[in-house]
Amino acid sequence: MAETAPSTHASILPAIATTFLVGCGFAALKFVLIGRIALDWDPSNPASLEAIPWQWLRDVLLNCHAKGTFEEATSQAMSVVLTLGLLIGFPINGPLAGAWRCDRLFAVSSALVGFGCIMALFSNPWVWACFIGIAYGAACSARGKIVPLLSLASGYSNTRVSGGINAALAIGLIAGTISGSFISQALPGHPLVQHVILVAIAAVAVGSALFIRVPEPQTIPFVQGLKDFFRATGLLFRHHWPLLAGGGLAWGITAAASLAMYVHANQDLGLQRGPASTLAGIAAAGAILGNVVSHHYTRRRFVGAAFVLLAVALAAYPYAAVNLPSAACMVFCIGFLFAAPANVLDAKFLANAHAEGLAGLGGTVMSFVHSFAILAIGISLAVPLFLGLMRAHDQFWVLAGIALVSSLATIWAKLGDQK
Repeated sequence: MAETAPSTHASILPAIATTFLVGCGFAALKFVLIGRIALDWDPSNPASLEAIPWQWLRDVLLNCHAKGTFEEATSQAMSVVLTLGLLIGFPINGPLAGAWRCDRLFAVSSALVGFGCIMALFSNPWVWACFIGIAYGAACSARGKIVPLLSLASGYSNTRVSGGINAALAIGLIAGTISGSFISQALPGHPLVQHVILVAIAAVAVGSALFIRVPEPQTIPFVQGLKDFFRATGLLFRHHWPLLAGGGLAWGITAAASLAMYVHANQDLGLQRGPASTLAGIAAAGAILGNVVSHHYTRRRFVGAAFVLLAVALAAYPYAAVNLPSAACMVFCIGFLFAAPANVLDAKFLANAHAEGLAGLGGTVMSFVHSFAILAIGISLAVPLFLGLMRAHDQFWVLAGIALVSSLATIWAKLGDQK
């Protein structure tokens, strides 16, 4: 259909509210499930093993629990399953963004997340976590599509709209992390109430999505969108793999580190789940500062040095973080050292994609690679932890090593500082 005329009276508030609620609900679900499946798991209760189908798997879990790595392993595994859903959904959700209106995509995504939340209460939560990841991915695709459309509809600049949407998502994820942890802490033994709260967040997101009004461009048939997605993925990865690899590994590191630091604060520092989750907000403050100053440090040597310092900070974390103040200082530094180089790499990649006429698909491809890195790094931690081959503190050494690999990837990255 033809693009509608721009309207300077359109409001960006429904899109910002919906983005906040979607991020909040997704993060809250993750930490409610981590609390229910990992932190509340009691192997001495006979019912805790009834849902596990094979004896060998029961033996693995009991051995993991005996070695003191069960909470860490299960937390990383939950992140892996949610991210797996995102990856499965990319070839579906990317083309859907071209074929469906933004309000419909946001609303359907939120409704399916709510449905998955309630189903995760009554049947296998791991299966439904994967389903929820797929559904959440539809909202991610809608978010990528809506920024230029909102700019046209509202009269605000593209940068201003993007800043508002991204800020809403970041605040929503932090709010979801904290609220999910407090829900898990305050309502132990009441999973029905916990999941009803999650469904209520999703329901409000659906209602908010229905108020989104943007000028929709001409629809792209789903099959054509699918072909474009695979073509752009291959082309951009061949041309710009150092940018994708460095940025993707950085995002994978921070996703795994945030869970490792959350469980460390709960298990080693003795903090309750709610206070432990506030570390995510402190890390986000460091990341915000890193993003703000990153444009001053776009040279390749600065990006590489930041990743080396990130590796040092990660390796030192379990030894330096001995109480809440020291942990807060460490996570702030880690957030800064992640965001500053990652933003440089991501921004350069998106600029290159735009220059090659793939601006719309560039963001989707970048998100796909980030999700794949989160999945791979999560598996590299979860499996050894489950098998008892790694201690909880060893996670930080592995993540430090991956940060050094990110630094090496920047050797081939063309950041505009070469002669």
